[in-house]
Amino acid sequence: SMMPKIGVVSLQGKGVLNDAIDGLKYAWNNQTIFVILVITFVLKNLFHFINHVSLSFVGNKMIMDIRNHLFSHLQKLPLSFFHKSKSGEFSSIMMNDVSNLRAAFTQSIQSLINDPITILIILCMLFITNVKMTIYVLLAVPISAYIITKLGQSIRRKSMRSSIQIAG
Repeated sequence: SMMPKIGVVSLQGKGVLNDAIDGLKYAWNNQTIFVILVITFVLKNLFHFINHVSLSFVGNKMIMDIRNHLFSHLQKLPLSFFHKSKSGEFSSIMMNDVSNLRAAFTQSIQSLINDPITILIILCMLFITNVKMTIYVLLAVPISAYIITKLGQSIRRKSMRSSIQIAG
């Protein structure tokens, strides 16, 4: 039978995808792979830089807003409040706690952006490598997550009981 051929991919039967992958293997020599790796490296670092600069700007703006809000709140408090409280506590809150908030915020936002993208890329690579094995893994993930969650809850309960016993 005379089926049309597109490059190295024949349109006959089951092996269309395998033929396409085999064709790509022959087309991709070391030089092509090197160029792809260099481009990937440059893009990764460029996006990392943009991410870092933009999150630093947002984090610094957040610190400034929180500190300004705290300062205006402190200005409105009665004098009796300052006689009862220590000024070192205010300094600690204004400097350390707000900076810790910034670090937690930056890390959370980075995780919210980077982790889903990483998961999608890994899933794509897994499906390209072996579809059947990927399906098995995806079926096992919810089961193992359930088991890990239950174990974690059990450990937390036992830890809490022992803490209460030690405290008396």
